[in-house]
Amino acid sequence: ANEVVVILYAYTNGSLQPERSYPTGFGSNPYAVTTVQSKNKTEVDIVVTLSGTGYVAVLTEYDAAEFQNETRCLTDESPQSYSVTVGDFNGDRHLDIAVVNSGTDELIIIFNSSNGTFERQIQYFIGFNAFPAYVTTEHLNRDSYLDIVTVNWKYNSISVLMGQNNGIFSIAKMYSTGLGSYPMVAAIGDINNDNRSDIIIANSGLDS
Repeated sequence: ANEVVVILYAYTNGSLQPERSYPTGFGSNPYAVTTVQSKNKTEVDIVVTLSGTGYVAVLTEYDAAEFQNETRCLTDESPQSYSVTVGDFNGDRHLDIAVVNSGTDELIIIFNSSNGTFERQIQYFIGFNAFPAYVTTEHLNRDSYLDIVTVNWKYNSISVLMGQNNGIFSIAKMYSTGLGSYPMVAAIGDINNDNRSDIIIANSGLDS
């Protein structure tokens, strides 16, 4: 299998250039991807989960949208690091990484240091055999801290972790999505225009 990250750069007319590929390694099984930018950098880095190894890889842009210096952050000894999102979780104006590892039933926060490297981690246990498969972040209450939502496929639920000071989160609080629902992904938005963030879940088991 071609285990790579593929980029299609855009021309000024909106069409796309031929693909450029960046290998992630045999058995890595890249699964989800997003981008992150440090406050003191103009370059955008690529963050990709490697579900075959349990790592998150950060590909650093160095010149004219070329990437090198891949950094790998181990999310745990178990593979199955699936969904990833980014946000400033500790209020230092640097974007941090949040990833769920379905093999260990954990949410892992990987903090962005002032020099753009990712080192310090905090793990949050979601629940035994919960199989968190998706993660997203948004402001769910009226404070200034980002909150996190995980989608728990085997638990037929979502978990909400409320952001606190210095990148700390509350214990995960679960909400059922229905017996046999097997939720896969979630989105957050103000659906009914009441200035409150609502959560929308796609359930694969109920086709809803």
